[in-house]
Amino acid sequence: MKKIGEVFANKTVNVPINFLSINYQLFVFYENSFPMKYATYSKLTSIINEFRKVYSEFPMQQALVFLEVCQNPEGLTVGQVKERTGLSQSSASRHCRGLTKQMTPSRKGLDLCSFIPSKHDLRSKVLVLNEKGKALEREIESAMSKFST
Repeated sequence: MKKIGEVFANKTVNVPINFLSINYQLFVFYENSFPMKYATYSKLTSIINEFRKVYSEFPMQQALVFLEVCQNPEGLTVGQVKERTGLSQSSASRHCRGLTKQMTPSRKGLDLCSFIPSKHDLRSKVLVLNEKGKALEREIESAMSKFST
């Protein structure tokens, strides 16, 4: 794509339709891009910043999985996460584990969710928010409530 300009964050921002890259300082926009209003930019960055408070390099795929779990308080299986997010089975599993206390035996997770036995099928486990995850959910809701709809 041909670069046609740059805009600082306090103005209307343009981003490519098929790719969103936020560096918090400067947006570059290209031909065939759409305008993103500053209010939309502010909402998105406030949500992203809530995730960054938990972990400065919070993976966007894990943020997506976290938001899906927030929408489903009874929990989601890895298969349901896969279907709802479009992630591969292995990626869905990895990002679900990344939200738990222990991602792998040698690597800690973000400790926002826990796996518990499913109420509907005791052979399955579902990912649910733990107390730390519920606190982050409240922080995100609070950040969003600061903006009028």
